[in-house]
Amino acid sequence: KNHSITLMPAIDFLMASLDWTPKDLDRIVVAEGPGSYTGLRIAVATAKTLAHTLNIELVGMSSLLSLVPRQQEGLFVPLMDARRNNVYAGFYENAKPVMPEAHLSFAEVLEKV
Repeated sequence: KNHSITLMPAIDFLMASLDWTPKDLDRIVVAEGPGSYTGLRIAVATAKTLAHTLNIELVGMSSLLSLVPRQQEGLFVPLMDARRNNVYAGFYENAKPVMPEAHLSFAEVLEKV
């Protein structure tokens, strides 16, 4: 819930788990959404600061696309809770978008699948 407190310790933990230092990074990828407005702002600000400080590339990526396996074929429809019985949905065939991401009801998702 409190991304401003937990994000940097999570990054430190991940880097330590991989035995990496910031010098091992050549790119930072950050979620562009959908997602919580405040959470995305904190993530993007942190990623921009790290990329600028380390003088490395910063790349934005859809939060939904980040959930799609790259090594498998077929249709994948990642969903994220949008509250009030709605979801953010992406529709991907072989990790390529087949229609725009959308804010839909569950019934609308089922109609599209």
